[in-house]
Amino acid sequence: MTEFLQFLVAHGYVVIFAWVALDQAGLPLPTLPLLLAAGALAGTGELSLLGIFVVCTLAAVPIDLFWFWLGRLRGVLDEGRLRNRDSWASGDQP
Repeated sequence: MTEFLQFLVAHGYVVIFAWVALDQAGLPLPTLPLLLAAGALAGTGELSLLGIFVVCTLAAVPIDLFWFWLGRLRGVLDEGRLRNRDSWASGDQP
């Protein structure tokens, strides 16, 4: 654990950014222990709490917006497909 904390102190913001971004992208990474360790390092003054918050926000928001727009686009495609299926089932011509 000590080696991990030393690595986090040396490369903290990059590791946090990459870890949160990969987690938001869908990889099953345990983000909570990393953020707890980062918070503990912020408590000792090794990292900035504001910096951790900014890095997490910059990592999470763009990927979250990507998933939102993908779902919005995919939802429109599925809605059109369902309309065509419903009209086909009722005997209407598209």
